[in-house]
Amino acid sequence: MRAIGLLAATVQVAAALGIAAIASQRSFPNPPQEVPRGFALLVVFVIPAAIGVLGAVAPRRSLLVAAAACAAAGSVVGFGGETLIFLVPAVLFAAAAGQNGSRSRPTTSLPRLLLLVALAFPVAGLAVLTIGIFAVPGFIVLLAVIEAGRGSLGPALRSRLPGAVAGLVIVVLTIGAGLALFSITETRCWRAYRTPSGVLYERVPDNGVISLPATAIAGGCDGGEQTILGAGVAGLLDAAAIGLALVVAGIPSRRP
Repeated sequence: MRAIGLLAATVQVAAALGIAAIASQRSFPNPPQEVPRGFALLVVFVIPAAIGVLGAVAPRRSLLVAAAACAAAGSVVGFGGETLIFLVPAVLFAAAAGQNGSRSRPTTSLPRLLLLVALAFPVAGLAVLTIGIFAVPGFIVLLAVIEAGRGSLGPALRSRLPGAVAGLVIVVLTIGAGLALFSITETRCWRAYRTPSGVLYERVPDNGVISLPATAIAGGCDGGEQTILGAGVAGLLDAAAIGLALVVAGIPSRRP
């Protein structure tokens, strides 16, 4: 459980850094963003890794299932399919949930793990074509739940229910943070001027038409720009998700 969970978190962070680097690229003379999109995406995609690390170290199956669900939800964010890479850590988190938690008794062999990862993309593609894009997270969650049940030693349902409910709340909080960040947006209009000290940007009202004086070198309107408000709401929801994950992992109650 620990090794596969940490591997999944590592892959998640590596993919998040790659997506963030791509999103950070902006061509001149576009103005600086109030909330850099690359940084925003990095935070959104790193949260599942943090939840997965807690689930792997604790160990807590509910946190690994939650991490799988959050990573899978992130895989359908990109319209160009670039975020489908997050299916890999999602499947790994799901596989980690199927482990016994004992290093001496692994329940997922390497061939089976590789098979799960290899099948994730064609199965997800088939689900998208037949059901829709939101079938991808559903497929991963189903896999994670099956794996968690397969690896369980059979504790009573009543004893597992609090962890399952907490995991569901963590998923809702994390997805809610992403929705807040990318839905609480605004359209920003601007003009750019070249000055002796560099390019100066001026915010202008969004009136539908941008007039460019002779001294301006560029201008335009950017829709869907992240805002401080959206980032603040997302930050609060993410903090709540991590806080709850820490409680589930038992971090506050542990003594050094």
